[in-house]
Amino acid sequence: MGPDRVFGLRQSLAAFRPGDARQTEAKRQMEQLLGVGEGQAFHRSFLDPGHFTASGFILGGDGQSLLLIFHKKLQRWLQPGGHFELSDVDHVAAARREVAEEVGLEDVELVLPLYDLDVHVIPENSKEAQHLHFDLRVLFRSRTLDVHATDEVESARYFSLAELTSASGAHSDDSVERVARQLLRV
Repeated sequence: MGPDRVFGLRQSLAAFRPGDARQTEAKRQMEQLLGVGEGQAFHRSFLDPGHFTASGFILGGDGQSLLLIFHKKLQRWLQPGGHFELSDVDHVAAARREVAEEVGLEDVELVLPLYDLDVHVIPENSKEAQHLHFDLRVLFRSRTLDVHATDEVESARYFSLAELTSASGAHSDDSVERVARQLLRV
């Protein structure tokens, strides 16, 4: 995971235009993390302060719903995503692979290669100390609403954007709600 991946992500981050203060700060932190030697921050074992991850927000064909998974460890609804693998040439490939692994969707259309940025804390667990995930979020669209949870996730389903942004909506992460609000403005 060397210089090509670092160079590609550096270009993607340079082109990304933050929409709010949270994205601005995430972009700054990610650009700083890219300075760590020879792509070490793409390895899941890099815990100080953390490592890059990639995830995919998947719009339903109607453009009014998002596919979310129920995360077993964190116990909330999130977009599919996870750690980089050696075979992932970039964050789009990593996000696409994670989507296929977690919900079985392999034929998703790329809408935006870098739609959102988020830095969040992963609590300490039996295998790792507390660390940060520097999440590179891709926007995809799926023609099918037929999805299934693989053995990696507890459940998967589409939520309407309106449901995700309402006070009584799904119990998802605030960053998911922020993305749903952005999509409603588009």
